[in-house]
Amino acid sequence: MTMSFTSRIPARAFGLESDETVPGLEPILQPPAASAQVVAVDPCHVFDEVLLRDMALWWSWHDTSTPLYISGPTGCGKTSTVLQFLARVNAPVISVTCSRRFLKDDLVGRWGAAKGGFVWFDGPATLAWKTGAVLVINEFSLAPAEVWVGANDIFEGQPITIEKTGESVCRHPNARVIITDNCRCGCLPEDAYESRNQQDASTCDRFWHITHHWPEEALEAEIVRRRCRMTKTVLADGHIDRLGACAARFAAMSRQRAAGETDVFAKDRMFPVSTRVVLRVSEILVRLLEAGLEFDAALERAVRLAIGGALTDASALALFELASFCFASLKEELRSGKRRSARKPRGSAAAVFL
Repeated sequence: MTMSFTSRIPARAFGLESDETVPGLEPILQPPAASAQVVAVDPCHVFDEVLLRDMALWWSWHDTSTPLYISGPTGCGKTSTVLQFLARVNAPVISVTCSRRFLKDDLVGRWGAAKGGFVWFDGPATLAWKTGAVLVINEFSLAPAEVWVGANDIFEGQPITIEKTGESVCRHPNARVIITDNCRCGCLPEDAYESRNQQDASTCDRFWHITHHWPEEALEAEIVRRRCRMTKTVLADGHIDRLGACAARFAAMSRQRAAGETDVFAKDRMFPVSTRVVLRVSEILVRLLEAGLEFDAALERAVRLAIGGALTDASALALFELASFCFASLKEELRSGKRRSARKPRGSAAAVFL
């Protein structure tokens, strides 16, 4: 079964300098179901080209019944990349996040109370099958392995048989399944994700697999720059460029040091900073600097608010010391007097209570 593509999306919409196109759909104004969403395009999103090309190959494949499984460390951009890809190809999305008590009924549906008695509520998989939405399953390995063995009919694109109603729902040609998780499907959970479940080989055998990693340093720097430039900042573009380079170096060094720790269970080991966290550090830092805080105080507060408050005191201190080292060149630039942009300020942050 092939998808009913109705449009061609230029690769430039994904940030690639290319004349290639990706098959897609015409824009939709109304989601096909109440639980579906039309994802808005985030102009700040930066695609990893390797991941993008692998996703596009799966998306345009002639056999649309096979799901895509994307694994990678927390905060590396798996789910945001999936949603931004689907936003650009104009595909409606139905999302579900798993838990330890997840059941197949959470996909298919269940009876529930409503005005006038009990009625049947379709689950996300059933709605996707009926409407042609893309079903995105997050935190896959939190659910017990037997749940997914029992859902093999869904992963093979077969009709969903609702035993409790006797209905059989055939798959819409445009219904697809994408799975995101921190663990690779067929591997034992890593120490940082010890609450996860190893999945059955019969389940893993049914997917395309992409292993996503932290962005390369240059790409992560661009992610930070683009996000910070979209904020109402009065920092000069050159300082934002420096900020991106410092932030990316900070994240990369934290991961290198964390990977080099011999005792993975040590309470005070270095924390590997995710892309999500380094963005948060950078945006808070910019806001505090604009408010007039001294650089070291602003950086310490940004690190603490972004992640340090969740760590042991020793780990938080080690992370701040690493940040101080990595952001030293930005501190020096700002001290040299190049603090104001040549552009007219778009508003003062100093008046805000910080």
